[in-house]
Amino acid sequence: MSLAIISALETDEGEELEVRMELDSHADSPVLGIHAHIISHTGNHVTVSGFVDSLGHKKRVPIVDAVIAYDCDVTGQTSLMYICNALYIPEMRYHLLPPFIMRLAGLLVDECPKFLAKRASIRNHSVFFPNNNIRIPLFLRGIVSYFPCRRPTSEELNDDSMLVLDLTPRASEWNPHDMKYSELEASMMDYKGAIREQEEVSGHQLMSIKMDDGDPILRGVSRYLDVGSFASDLQMIASVGMYDWNQSATQNINGHPGMHKTCDVKSSRKRGSVDPNELARLWKIGSDAAKRTLDTCTQLLVRSSQDPTLNKRFSTSDRQLRYNRISANVFMDTFFTSQPDRRGSKGGTRSLRGFGCAQVFVTDFNHTHVVPLNKKGDAPFSVKHYFKNVGVPPAIVCDYALEEMAGEAKKLCDECDCDLRVLEKGTQWANRAERFVKIFKDAVIRDLKESNCPMILWCYCVQRRSDINNATAADNLALEGTNPHTRMTGQTCDISNLCQFGWYDWVYFRDEKASFPYPKEVLGRCLGPSKSFGNAMPQWVLVRSGKVVCVTTLRCLNKAEIDSEIEKSKREDFDKEIKSKLGDSLSPAEVMTNMTPPEEPVDDPNIPEADEVRDINDFDELLGAEVLLPQDGEHMRSATVVKRVLDENGRVKGTYSSNPMLDTRVYEVMFPDGELKKYSANVIAENMFAQTDSDGHQYNILDEIIAHRSTGEALKKEDGWHIDRKGRRSRRLTTRGWYFNVQWKDGTQQWISLKDLKESNPVEIAEYVQKCDLIGEPAFAWWVPYTLKKRDRIIASVCARTKKKTHKYGIRVPNTVAEAYALDRENGNTLWRDAIREEMKNTEVAFKFLVDGEKPPPGYECAPLHLIFDVKMDFTRKARLVFGGHRTVDPEGSTYAGVVSRESVRIAFTYAALMGLDIMAADIQNAYLSAPCSQKYYTVCGPEFGSELQGHVAIIVRALYGGKSSGKDFRDHLRDCMLHLGYESCLADPDVWMRKSHKDDGTEYWEYMLLYTDDCLCVSHLPSAALGDLGKYFTLKPGSIGPPKIYLGGKVSEMVLPNGEKAWAFSASQYVQEAVKNLERQLEERGMKLTVKASAPIASGYRPELDVSPELDPDDASHYQSLIGILRWIVELGRIDICCEVSMLSSHLALPREGHLQQVYHIFAYLKQKHNARLVF
Repeated sequence: MSLAIISALETDEGEELEVRMELDSHADSPVLGIHAHIISHTGNHVTVSGFVDSLGHKKRVPIVDAVIAYDCDVTGQTSLMYICNALYIPEMRYHLLPPFIMRLAGLLVDECPKFLAKRASIRNHSVFFPNNNIRIPLFLRGIVSYFPCRRPTSEELNDDSMLVLDLTPRASEWNPHDMKYSELEASMMDYKGAIREQEEVSGHQLMSIKMDDGDPILRGVSRYLDVGSFASDLQMIASVGMYDWNQSATQNINGHPGMHKTCDVKSSRKRGSVDPNELARLWKIGSDAAKRTLDTCTQLLVRSSQDPTLNKRFSTSDRQLRYNRISANVFMDTFFTSQPDRRGSKGGTRSLRGFGCAQVFVTDFNHTHVVPLNKKGDAPFSVKHYFKNVGVPPAIVCDYALEEMAGEAKKLCDECDCDLRVLEKGTQWANRAERFVKIFKDAVIRDLKESNCPMILWCYCVQRRSDINNATAADNLALEGTNPHTRMTGQTCDISNLCQFGWYDWVYFRDEKASFPYPKEVLGRCLGPSKSFGNAMPQWVLVRSGKVVCVTTLRCLNKAEIDSEIEKSKREDFDKEIKSKLGDSLSPAEVMTNMTPPEEPVDDPNIPEADEVRDINDFDELLGAEVLLPQDGEHMRSATVVKRVLDENGRVKGTYSSNPMLDTRVYEVMFPDGELKKYSANVIAENMFAQTDSDGHQYNILDEIIAHRSTGEALKKEDGWHIDRKGRRSRRLTTRGWYFNVQWKDGTQQWISLKDLKESNPVEIAEYVQKCDLIGEPAFAWWVPYTLKKRDRIIASVCARTKKKTHKYGIRVPNTVAEAYALDRENGNTLWRDAIREEMKNTEVAFKFLVDGEKPPPGYECAPLHLIFDVKMDFTRKARLVFGGHRTVDPEGSTYAGVVSRESVRIAFTYAALMGLDIMAADIQNAYLSAPCSQKYYTVCGPEFGSELQGHVAIIVRALYGGKSSGKDFRDHLRDCMLHLGYESCLADPDVWMRKSHKDDGTEYWEYMLLYTDDCLCVSHLPSAALGDLGKYFTLKPGSIGPPKIYLGGKVSEMVLPNGEKAWAFSASQYVQEAVKNLERQLEERGMKLTVKASAPIASGYRPELDVSPELDPDDASHYQSLIGILRWIVELGRIDICCEVSMLSSHLALPREGHLQQVYHIFAYLKQKHNARLVF
């Protein structure tokens, strides 16, 4: 490596250096300094040394792909220069580039200075790019040639129109010590030292094989009789079948001695045979995009046959792509059970399912997977089971056993691109799985002994133990503070199916097949979760008959059942029968020990399933259900489903579906006043889902407390104190004996105990108790006074914060014109001033200005105007001149503008995709100003009108924002126009307008126009013509007419589905990225930044309701509320992956704490890393 690197590292930091790219013929690779923009890291490193040891060396220098910028002094054009496989040394102030590698890239490099040239020309001392016809002059610094450059800006990197020049070849790797260059150079001369006659060799074509055309007659008989064709085929086959023959030397892999690879031959072309240029040609994408694609993708399955005759059939094996890939190496080992009379025998005591051994898989961070087997020869089955259920690791380490190291197991690993590494004989201690075999054996023996469970159920127990191990967050540095499951999958481990029942716990499960007089609740023993049946929650349960069933509906025994003598006798009889059939923890039953073990596990078809598919006529899940439904079309009332509606033939009206949203059966429901109404099942189900939480629990909202009562259990006032031995008094903490009659929002009334009501509505109870003068009662005296004090503090804090809405999307919003100008001066821009100027220019048409001193006509009322300021979704500033409607009388009737629902928009996108229609959007410019004002008002011009008009009287002749009737005026005006154009309003959504139309082939269809105040969305085969009709009456913004790109803050784009059909996609990526950037700017001012480790929306294990960090001050609280608003809208745009976390943090808007704000920052960090998401219609 060049001495220039060492000198660059030792340059005095105080010296001002021009950023330059020096041409260094002594360097064998490009070297980049601090002033280069790194595109990607290749993951490779090298050690850089000087000419002699005294110069020192630098270890582990990364190899990167990077970009620099070059400014042409003549043309003023800026170009980006791409450099591949460069050494990155950030201590250097300039860069080094070998002319040799530039010439490989096809560049013409002339290093001869012009003053040394015999006939100086522009070609001397320059670099010429033939493909771009660009020449860059070189300069001298001493005797070193260079050209100036700099680090590109972010705007230049994001500008697609920038010219990109390649200084080096776009190769995936660079080996400067490759002998092919010296061989090619030597091949240029013959033995006499003369130049051989060769075809012109370019940098992209280092070798060309010249062959004659051959004999066409021989080629017609057979390709292999023709010399040229035969040589061509041999060359092609050789390029496909090149092999690297590696010695089978013993290696020390991952710290495990005696480990070696079983395969000595590998194809050098088997993996990733496609290059960026070929991929760009096949996919018709840019070369840069192809390079990035290959950096982020694998090509595990390669068609290796290049036989032009297609005589060889392609393999149908695709196991490289069929299974998930994991990044950790895996150890595997087999353990066996033993016969009671022949301990140590590998015949084994077979389990209830016929298993005699099990295969254990373990990773370095202790993630385990257990596969019970019939015999050791089934090891290939266990490997395949692991690949399907967990994933394919880079390598599997096993003992020196034929079943594991050869045969089908090795073949499966080879097909899935998984190395099979075998330990030497006598080194079993190096197998990590050996340790977990002992751990699992000890744990299973302990579970069987403590529960006296039949030992033939060991296969269920060991699988449960493996699941528990994967969910346990042990004190292991390799786990990085999480558990093996999360470490392996990257997903939070859910223990719902593991944490409710212990091993061999008594349970009752529901048997729907049981008929009278047999009970539906059946006693059983829980054996752990079942993963192969039903959903994620079923459990294996041992029943009295000795069989194991998979059930979903089960529960633990309650205290009364545990203590009941009758229940105890049932459990004793159960255990006796199980012991007679299956044995106990010490020995299996005699019938089991003498049975012939089956070669393969057989599924018993007679095993009863607790949750069978039921006949819909046996019973109806909706009957008796209580749900809130609209009774009079406006108010929601609690109603009870009483019966199904039958038609005249006695059949159920409607059609049953297992999906509640598609069930059209009709039911009668009864409201509290006795009125009966009919609703379909899907309407009832929709309301039920909307009124319950994720667990299906319904929450009632308290309307008022009507009355109260107390029973004899309530303590009297004289008994409300407790006196200890030292005479100290303390209040008794009691709520017994008090009940309240409450009325819910749905109109129902109910008596609730103080114990339950105090937890859900403490403030309401405290106020009622204070009103009724019950504070002195022992049930209230210990907590009501403190609740009232806390209530006052919460309300005061909420009021103080809700009044201070100073920011939107994190941007400070002014309240007055003077404050807006002050913010511009503070920020060093004119964004607010420009917004004011633009708004006043647009609203000028709404006024009729009177001469100075002229009074308004009779009958006109004065209404002040003022500017309100806002920040739009794309963070542009907006000033809006609004009407002082709050000081005017309320008009009669509706006063709102039309707003189409999001559901209607999504339906429209789907309709367009199904019908093959186009979609175009447009925005009505100054919508309200296009409608005449229906009210008589005037105003006195303020400073926003300018110094010339300030103080003048102006008559308001157009609708202005803020006027109570402005929305209605514009809607009426737009409605008249739509009716004039032949549209009719949709009954389902009045802001969806439609009219009949037909395509060019005569097909009739409905043309739609969706109106969201002033935004228009047209669905038609000729949407431009439809919008042109509307543009005759309203001014459409020129830049807004076209296919929709942004809708409600989200990006809209047309895409093609895999089946070739066109569809519309909706993405929030642009909005998310802008929101994150804006937050990062704010955090930078505070000396903060977002975390780089955010694999989940919130930190693992964080509970917002348990946060006890300090409360935020009013400014930070307003900041927190603004960020929550942004996140809520991101959820509305389709990011449902953060819906739960945002909902939890939104419940703390009243009293946010520092911990809550940090978790909001965590969500933004997560969105920064994963901003791509879209919905397809």
